[in-house]
Amino acid sequence: MPNEALTTPSGALSTLLYKIDKSGIPINIKEVGMRALKLLLLELCIREAKWVGKHPNSLKLQRVQIEEFSQTFDYGLKEITKLDDFNQVDDWENSSF
Repeated sequence: MPNEALTTPSGALSTLLYKIDKSGIPINIKEVGMRALKLLLLELCIREAKWVGKHPNSLKLQRVQIEEFSQTFDYGLKEITKLDDFNQVDDWENSSF
């Protein structure tokens, strides 16, 4: 995300900036650097999905080393072509999906 997107946010991004983070403070009043603000916005954006939710353990953002990126990205985009593929991807016993 370019820094300009934060200095002149779109309507959708402005909505996220006023959301409250896990500490109960709206993001737009936090005094953090651009990188930290981008991570906060990314987390809030991902948590908008109902299947991720608000529980602290439902999402973990971490930096992936460039040499590991293709493996991680490919796994995250695992192809589901038939219904039974969900059984290989989703942990049904520990999920409310």
